[in-house]
Amino acid sequence: MAIPVAPIGRIIKDAGAERVSEDAKKELEAEDEDAHNYGYLTIDETAELLGVSRTTLWRWNKEGKLKLTKHIGRAVYEKRDVYNVLQNGFN
Repeated sequence: MAIPVAPIGRIIKDAGAERVSEDAKKELEAEDEDAHNYGYLTIDETAELLGVSRTTLWRWNKEGKLKLTKHIGRAVYEKRDVYNVLQNGFN
């Protein structure tokens, strides 16, 4: 299942994802909340959506900021966790 990730926006990398771009917040607020609460994103989809590298995702998982989970034997991120980071950073 392809996830449309391009219009979501980017996390401000230099702030360590503590701040999220205002454009991303506005776009997320305009979308249906329930669509972001269910399902999974691959590592590559998550990296693209958040605008970070796979290495950054690995580090965030190790630090407990954004945890990987297993679904049908694959390492994935829960959509609700990723969208929570987009909306709120790591607060």
